[in-house]
Amino acid sequence: MKFYMGFTREEIFLFNPIIGWEMITEGYHEEKVSSEMLNGLECEKYIYSREGMEGIIESWYSPELKQQVKVIIPLMHSEQSTFELLNIQVGTQDEKYFIIPDDYIELSSMEDAEKQIQTEIGIEESAS
Repeated sequence: MKFYMGFTREEIFLFNPIIGWEMITEGYHEEKVSSEMLNGLECEKYIYSREGMEGIIESWYSPELKQQVKVIIPLMHSEQSTFELLNIQVGTQDEKYFIIPDDYIELSSMEDAEKQIQTEIGIEESAS
């Protein structure tokens, strides 16, 4: 079965905080604290704080790549979430990887995907 789904910026954020960076840091105070090498890239380290919020967000930004390559976000109960890009290979990507093939169908939700899979494998929903 070949299908694809489109996602809003908010939905993408759930999978990748680097993509949703503006949403995460909205309302936070940004402060550049140092420059560091990270994964072979010269990065600017920033911290983000917000009045009334415990903890800070840490971010390593690569001017060369023009994006964050590591983000540490504090969670409840002294835990944290770390998202980091590893094995970075700078180069161009073939445009063919950004074109939806003609034989793919668009699904609007995970429920649609489940129904399509059931149809493909021959499972019928029972009528009540």
